[in-house]
Formats: sequence, C-alpha cells, structure tokens
Amino acid sequence: MLGRLRSLAHADEDVPLRRELVDLAELTADVVRAYTAQAATSGVGLVTEVGAQARITADKDLLREAVANLVDNAVRVSPRGAQVRLRVDRGLVGPQIAVADDGPGIEEDRLPKLFERFQRSDAGSGLGLAIARRVVERHGGTIRVKTEPGAGSTFTIELPG
Repeated sequence: MLGRLRSLAHADEDVPLRRELVDLAELTADVVRAYTAQAATSGVGLVTEVGAQARITADKDLLREAVANLVDNAVRVSPRGAQVRLRVDRGLVGPQIAVADDGPGIEEDRLPKLFERFQRSDAGSGLGLAIARRVVERHGGTIRVKTEPGAGSTFTIELPG
C-alpha cells in the first residue's frame, strides 16, 4: 500500500513529465512480462494484440504504471482459465490501450466513484484506478470502462496523438 501511495503522490505532483518517444506495443509487452508469473499463479493467461503501431511522446514510467495497475486488477478479478487481453490500436483521437478481463464485471452503482481514491471491491488498495486516471489525465488523455456484470470489463486509455 505504501508503494501505491507513493505512486499516487508522484502522479499528482505538478513536476514536469519526463517525456520521451514511447512505443505502446513495447510498453504493453513490458507490462505483460512483468505480470506473467502472477497471472500464471492465478491460472490466468495474458494476451497482447497490436491493431496499429502507436508511438507517442509520454512519460514512459508513469504510463507503464497506469497500464500495470489495470493489468493487476484484471488478473486479480479473472477466474482461473480466463484471459486478460491488452490491445494497442488507434482510436478516434489518437492511440489507445485497452485491457479486457473475463471477471465478474462491475456493478452499475459503483461506476460513478470507480476512479476515486480508496474505492475497492477486493483486497486491493483502492488506489490503482485513481493512479491510472491521474497519469492518463496528466498526459491529456482519458480513461473509460465498459462493463457487463458477469461478463467482465474493458478499461480503455485514450491518448492524444
């Protein structure tokens, strides 16, 4: 939890982002490598799809952390035998990264506060989605969720491009 609080503080800071050219396919592949063992222990597969090459100027470390928080949540809520899918593509305004799971979905009454600090439904810290949202907003992007109770959720990060 202390690590997540530090991450949130860093994401909230008004210090300049350390921008560099980031290949989003490579970034998602890095996250998948980092979570392969955790996913395997949970009996969950990780799949990466690249619909279109996407490179942006961004703070690579912060953006990686935002995606990692989404993957961490997806792995934790997915049942054994499920897959978590990461997809890099071009959206209407720019590049996007989608993280989809086969978990239980999110109840509609939780959606308005989903990205607020300390909102949680399991053993997590309740900070991961707040960190992800703040990081994405600092990059001028948006994050949204599409969910269906009993059928999973898809979190999509859309970045200016």
